[in-house]
Amino acid sequence: MSYMSELDAETRQEYLSDVSTEELIAALMSREGVACYQVKSGESYLIQESDEPRTQILEKYHGPVTIITVDGES
Repeated sequence: MSYMSELDAETRQEYLSDVSTEELIAALMSREGVACYQVKSGESYLIQESDEPRTQILEKYHGPVTIITVDGES
């Protein structure tokens, strides 16, 4: 069992509150199945679901924004 799973929820929240967003993102990005997409200022990014013959837009982003995806299979 990992150290974090042994801690109760309140203790975990206190611990994570002391960690910067940049550190959390860096730790997440080091994991298998995680990808990062940078959308620059003036650019757009669509997340779509395609079920032939229809395509549905699920989310739309306008930069600057960083999109992090996690593969549920990893």
